[in-house]
Amino acid sequence: MRFFVNGTPATQGSKRAFVVHGRPVLTESGGDKWRLWRHAVNDEARRAWGSQSPLSGPVSLTIHVKLPKPASTPKRRRTYPTGARSGDVDKYCRAILDSLTGVIYGDDSQVVSLRVEKDWAEDRIGAEIEVAVVAEEAPHA
Repeated sequence: MRFFVNGTPATQGSKRAFVVHGRPVLTESGGDKWRLWRHAVNDEARRAWGSQSPLSGPVSLTIHVKLPKPASTPKRRRTYPTGARSGDVDKYCRAILDSLTGVIYGDDSQVVSLRVEKDWAEDRIGAEIEVAVVAEEAPHA
């Protein structure tokens, strides 16, 4: 199954834990951008997946993150989104993997293969996500 999520991809922030008045508090940096992105991914996954139950076995994902190209990007030579402002690939993955939990699969620990690309968008900004079931082999005799 393959689907596209429109919108500006956002990285999931880092978690921080601290104690306030003797109670543990967990916060996540990144503000509302990553929450809105996760909702967009979850909504599009639900549309694409329909009323099927989440998968229970191993899953493979291919993700193409397509970012808005800044006007300052050189026009005559190939560049990639490698600067600090372009976001870390693993944090894009965390946001997307968590968003698919409970919709496509029961838990993101079921993802046994993950391929991710981050590049400037040629046309649509967002993320193309492909999900495939990984066939489990029969035990060897």
